[in-house]
Amino acid sequence: LRIGFPIRGPAPAWATVVALIIVLAGSGYAWSRIYTSDYKADLGRDYIKSMDEAGRKDDPQLLEKVAGILGEALSANPHNFWALETLSHCRFRQRKYEECLTTCRTLLAEVPDYTGAYLRMARSYLMLEKDDEALRYYRLAYRFTSEPDTLFEINHLLAKPYVKQPEKALPYYRAVLDRKPDHPAANYMAGRAYAALGRFEDAERAYRKALSYGPGAYNNLALLLEAE
Repeated sequence: LRIGFPIRGPAPAWATVVALIIVLAGSGYAWSRIYTSDYKADLGRDYIKSMDEAGRKDDPQLLEKVAGILGEALSANPHNFWALETLSHCRFRQRKYEECLTTCRTLLAEVPDYTGAYLRMARSYLMLEKDDEALRYYRLAYRFTSEPDTLFEINHLLAKPYVKQPEKALPYYRAVLDRKPDHPAANYMAGRAYAALGRFEDAERAYRKALSYGPGAYNNLALLLEAE
């Protein structure tokens, strides 16, 4: 072992001890940064969870506070997966879609097959009204997962040009229902298409399966039943 100046023969004991102290100090510093990063990332995730439970998921001040905590986590360790993942989630909630996209790209550089990043990028592009880019990232997401929810988001975007052509929109929702017959959102949209086509019995069946989707399904079903 040598310390940076010439020593003839075996290194004296004091030199070995000094070198060992230097190595351990550097190692300790690295581990302390990793610990700090993990702690901050967990703290940010806990904040998000608490906000959801308290019904304050879009509170701008709390979201900015969380973003600051996650920024500190990434300063300590730029490769921290959970800090990157939670920050992208946070930026999306803040409607800072360009910043969300930047964070997702960094996340994908770390984990190229992470479906969540592709989906968040697709949704960000959708909010920025860049449908072609949104569709591209939805399809990339679908390469890594065949979840019906992802297929619904893709097909809902593909059906977007046919808002006034229900006969062309319907097959996109039927494709989701072929995979998952009780999918609430797909049933809701299929119900709307059936109703527009005058297929009221099909619309009623679809709306009944979509009741967990939200008030729209209840309201549309009620209107159908009143018209009978």
